[in-house]
Amino acid sequence: MIATKQCTPKNSLVLISGSSAGEIPASMSGKLVVATPSCIAVGTLSEFDGETSITLTDEQQPMCIDNELHVVFTGHLETQNQEVSVRNVLDESILTMSTKSKLSEVQICANDNSEPNKLIIIVK
Repeated sequence: MIATKQCTPKNSLVLISGSSAGEIPASMSGKLVVATPSCIAVGTLSEFDGETSITLTDEQQPMCIDNELHVVFTGHLETQNQEVSVRNVLDESILTMSTKSKLSEVQICANDNSEPNKLIIIVK
């Protein structure tokens, strides 16, 4: 499955979790990506500067190997409901995908280290 959406996330931030009850990181601490076991927070292009393209996929192709994109996060995410959801800070769904396990490996690629306007989220 592969799904892409153009959006302007509120506060220039998206939250990736296995459920809406994920533990949101307390602070970004000046980083592009921070995570807890149940939620990954990712900065985006400033909402005032335009849209961000967000792709959510489970395809195992090396989508991040590109002159424009680079890996900014690799880790695990608790997916107790066997679902990964990309949401904004108002808890509104952007993209959702089913998973096959209760713990998913996630890789995130971006085209910028501070304000990316292109994110690819690969769930393995």
